[in-house]
Amino acid sequence: MVNALHQHSFSTLNPNLQNLIASSFQNPNGTITCKLKAGNHKSDIVIQIGSEKHTYSVKMGKGNSIHQESLHEFIRFLEQSHQLAEPIKSYIQEFIWGDGTTNGLGKISHRVSSRTFNKSHPQKIKAIQRYFNTIKPELIKRFLVSGSDNASCAEYLYYGSVQKGYLCTMSDALRWLTQHNSKAVLHIGKLNFQAWNRNLKGKASSEHKRGFVQVKWSGLKKDIQKISTQHNSVEINPYLFRQLFSHTLLAAGASLYTKEHKLFLNEKLLTHWGVSHKEFFAYYKEKLDLPIDSVKHLNCQKCLQEIQAYARGEIQKRIIEEF
Repeated sequence: MVNALHQHSFSTLNPNLQNLIASSFQNPNGTITCKLKAGNHKSDIVIQIGSEKHTYSVKMGKGNSIHQESLHEFIRFLEQSHQLAEPIKSYIQEFIWGDGTTNGLGKISHRVSSRTFNKSHPQKIKAIQRYFNTIKPELIKRFLVSGSDNASCAEYLYYGSVQKGYLCTMSDALRWLTQHNSKAVLHIGKLNFQAWNRNLKGKASSEHKRGFVQVKWSGLKKDIQKISTQHNSVEINPYLFRQLFSHTLLAAGASLYTKEHKLFLNEKLLTHWGVSHKEFFAYYKEKLDLPIDSVKHLNCQKCLQEIQAYARGEIQKRIIEEF
């Protein structure tokens, strides 16, 4: 990713990276600087064009672990910031160690999986879950955005490769994770809360992995794809689109809401793109020969779907041809 962006210009990028830049920068003109963040930061790369700079957390591959820290560090954070009561503290420690103790010094034969722990101590699991639910947004932000050291905060979340990927704002990702729940034994919204490795068989090579908290995002790729499309969270700004395509009629068409319960939002959408009803209807009547006279009436839903498909196809085609 860094090599594909660093010291390049917008016009030399492939369509996928052009979309990434256009979706997050006010002005894409100029030499692109892209650097990898050193250390354990949530913002993996920093991209700068001129004086404008943005940070991105980049995910790829099949791995879905997004956070890891020592149990001691996590407990200290909860005590200092979120009024961790002594019983809940002990329950969390017992869950992570999984050997019947709060310090990990129990016998190897006493080590159990999270599922077994849940069956043996359901009330402890419920107590931990109730506590996590009270501070869910704060925990998700720590796990996904700021990290355990608060050293760097990513603005955008990107999943994919140089050739293909999905981009969403971090705020929309946080909202998504808060509103959905995982089916794990313990969860913080859509995120799974677990031990990194309980080392149930006591292997010497894995013992150093005990005593660590790990947070996973199951379905990471599919969720980011849904967030980037359903929330429409990252869209090119009107000024930049007009610079690239000379008008914003295609952008307005591509951004249309086509589901029945969201059709009313199209009035505001046209205003956002600086497009009047008159010019919108005239443009698409000419291009598609459609009897369109409303962007919010249910009778026009099929026409709006056709317009959206046409506009998105035209944008993609022009990007490939012109850039």
